[in-house]
Amino acid sequence: MSTDTARLRANTTALASRATEERAARRQGKRADRLPAPAREPSRKPQAKRFLAPEVIQSSAMDCGPAVLKALLGGFHLPVHYGRLREACKTSVDGTSIDTLEELARAFGLEAVQTVVPVDHALIPEARALPAIAVVARPRLGNHFVLLWNRVGPYVQVMDPAAGRRWVRWETIAPTLLRYTTTIPASAWRAWAGSPTFLRPLEARLRALGVSPGQAQALIDQARSQGDWSAMGALDAATRFCASLREAGIKVDSAEETLRTLVEAVHASFEQRFELLPRHCWSVDAKAPDADSVTLTGVLVVSARARTGVAPQEQSLSRELQLAREEDEEHPERELARFLSDERRMKLAMLSLGALVAPVGLLCQSVLLRRVLDLAADLGLGFQRLGASVLLAGFVAVLAVLELLVHGGVLRLGRVLETRLRMAFLQKIPRLHDLYLQSRLSSDMAERSHMMHMVRTMPSLLFTGTRALVGMLATVVAIGLVDPRLWGWALLLGVLCVGLPLAFRRRMTEQDLRARTQLGGLSRTYLDSLQGAVPLRSHGAEDALGREHEVLLTGWMRSSLQLLRSMVTMRTAQAVVGAGLSITLLTLHLDNRGLTGGVLLIAWWIMSLPEYAQQLATALQQYPASRNIALRCFEPLGAPEVEPRPAVLRALPSNTSAAEGAHISMRGVSVDVSGHGILHGLDLDIRPGSHVAIVGRSGAGKSTLLGLLLGWYRPSGGTLQVDGEDFERLDIETLRRQTAWVDPTVRLWNQTIASNLTYGQERVRSGDLSHALAASELDSVLERLPEGLQTSAGEGGIRLSGGEGQRVRFARALLRKGVRLALLDEPFRGLDRGARRRLLERARIHWKGATLLCVTHDVSETRGFDEVLVVEEGRLLERGTPEELLAKSDSRYRALLLGDEQALRRLREGEGWRRWRVESGRVVE
Repeated sequence: MSTDTARLRANTTALASRATEERAARRQGKRADRLPAPAREPSRKPQAKRFLAPEVIQSSAMDCGPAVLKALLGGFHLPVHYGRLREACKTSVDGTSIDTLEELARAFGLEAVQTVVPVDHALIPEARALPAIAVVARPRLGNHFVLLWNRVGPYVQVMDPAAGRRWVRWETIAPTLLRYTTTIPASAWRAWAGSPTFLRPLEARLRALGVSPGQAQALIDQARSQGDWSAMGALDAATRFCASLREAGIKVDSAEETLRTLVEAVHASFEQRFELLPRHCWSVDAKAPDADSVTLTGVLVVSARARTGVAPQEQSLSRELQLAREEDEEHPERELARFLSDERRMKLAMLSLGALVAPVGLLCQSVLLRRVLDLAADLGLGFQRLGASVLLAGFVAVLAVLELLVHGGVLRLGRVLETRLRMAFLQKIPRLHDLYLQSRLSSDMAERSHMMHMVRTMPSLLFTGTRALVGMLATVVAIGLVDPRLWGWALLLGVLCVGLPLAFRRRMTEQDLRARTQLGGLSRTYLDSLQGAVPLRSHGAEDALGREHEVLLTGWMRSSLQLLRSMVTMRTAQAVVGAGLSITLLTLHLDNRGLTGGVLLIAWWIMSLPEYAQQLATALQQYPASRNIALRCFEPLGAPEVEPRPAVLRALPSNTSAAEGAHISMRGVSVDVSGHGILHGLDLDIRPGSHVAIVGRSGAGKSTLLGLLLGWYRPSGGTLQVDGEDFERLDIETLRRQTAWVDPTVRLWNQTIASNLTYGQERVRSGDLSHALAASELDSVLERLPEGLQTSAGEGGIRLSGGEGQRVRFARALLRKGVRLALLDEPFRGLDRGARRRLLERARIHWKGATLLCVTHDVSETRGFDEVLVVEEGRLLERGTPEELLAKSDSRYRALLLGDEQALRRLREGEGWRRWRVESGRVVE
């Protein structure tokens, strides 16, 4: 959670003016590639806020910002796509900054202002602080965004992205709100203290103490008549002090006189103000009454309301934010229909008709059985009784066949749906943008693919619920036709049996989504713990992990318990209502009637109504879980794809190992990630075939520079060209096929070493494989392995050492054909200095005709390169040949090289060091 102290503003006239000037300056400096937002449609205009804030559950630990913003906008009927908003907060804007949330709320159409207000003002209606985004401090978990929506009596509605929507007492939530302190001009605070924004809540607090409106106005006028800030600040503190006395049960005889006395005492003896009024009662303070600046303490909130009056001016939004505003949320039902759209309509129609006719057939079956019982005495002959039995058995058989066909068809639809969803998922993954994959955890995507089998239950649930509803309606109609006196009661029973599950449906959907999301977070914690079990035990971090697990487990158990309570409540209410009204119906029907076949038929129908209600409730109870799973499975299918681009790069024959290098040109290139600038105004011109070393401190932006050429990042400013063509127009896939990339993060698969070496290659000749093994010095490693190339690398290459894994990655890159661009990012990490130099030299010989960029922290390795780039804090500090840079006395490159040599000399010659090396599994000193 980050806050920019230079931009945090109190809600004062002076600070508001300064904030306006700052925003105007920022608008003038907007980047040229920002797209103008289209005119907002009428449906996109904010409306009166809802009573209940939409419940939005964050999808990861760092997504509370976009989740709470989504809930805020949804509360004013402003739709925004959560997935796109989340991606934007991972790329173009910083979703962890409250300043960013304020700007986004304004950009999407709300009147939002960030301010620091006293804690007790936040809940007072006269302060108009709610709804507001606030920051809460969580022990051991850091700061966290929540949405304070509205209040009802002592309760405030809180939408917590980690726990969902809940009602809590203000005394419970207030201590968790983050206290923020900022320094502002004393004149600005006096102007704000004289505005209705401060005076109305102060008057409300005075009235709560029993001060009459006239006395309250006199106290305020007396404080305002003073020439400094201290009188009004003392009145505010004294009011808070008297309120605390009342809460403690201490009676104050005359609140007005007590307040006046305290304010005068503070004014007379300012140095003793904390002895008269405790420090925690003061929301504003300074060293002297006539100080130029004061310190304001309160809670940091972003208050929002619907914009009224003149339509807002168009604001510039990034592409990701435009997608978030323009795209609609996914609807699994609509996606279901799309996946089944190519099924034969006649087949679907017959299946739907069979599902609807089946419950009506059961109703007719009971009528037919009743008529057979009534006519039993009249059927004297044997063949008559046999014929009636055959007729009844045939009708039952037809219903059984119909049920069998319907169930079989529904199950087939489920299998078809799951198969097509999996096929669409597999076809979509290669087309997903790199930014989408980077913003999702691997465990999260794995959990989606694992739960995909649950989607097949959705057609079955839909048909089950529909059949139960049709059967209930048909039974109610039949009861009314047989006994018109029961029309009203039967209809009431049917409405209640249907209405109760529907009334609980939305609540259970939200609770199921909350529990499922928290279960996903718990599963990711288990996966991370298993992968990091050894370091956890090595560093003694079991207690820290246990505390984090306890928090997550408690949250999931609480959410699951809430869902279970809703289910039990719904079932209990259904059972009580069904039993009570069924007894009432039977009592009314049995009035002045004997026990006949008609009475038994009515009794059977009445008792079947609660059964239909239970079937409907079961379908509605299971449907939220299936829908939420389908929603998570369908979400990647709607993600933006890599835009197809024309292949402007020249194609190369597959049998060439090296070719003319790529020409790279950058003019003022900048890169922003999560709203933070990583690279700033890079100007580069790298000639084809040149070998360039990139050095600098960790975090300077070196890897981001390579990521630009791999297509991971999009320039937020400036132009990037490859071979004279703008990078945005290039076919990124063609460029990647002409690129060799060696990095410790390159994935090693749980396959044989041979499969890892040839991964992604259509055909590898034995001579090329032998050359790659020798050049990477992997042949000596294979000699020690009992199965040689057929040795399994293990999950993520765990069976190989760090240096051996790097050799495999290097050999895989050497096998690529037609390489015009080689990107090496710490390519030989884990190897000794001598091996690194040998392998680097072989890499430069192998790709002598290609453009090669090498990121390294070993500055001594860069002396033989054509050019060296020194990157510091995202900027190109200096560039040139190693000889040119070493000739400059103030060169940063020269300082890095000398420092590297000096550190190495100390390690070699220092007397306090013992030198060990490992050879063939033995430690040699």
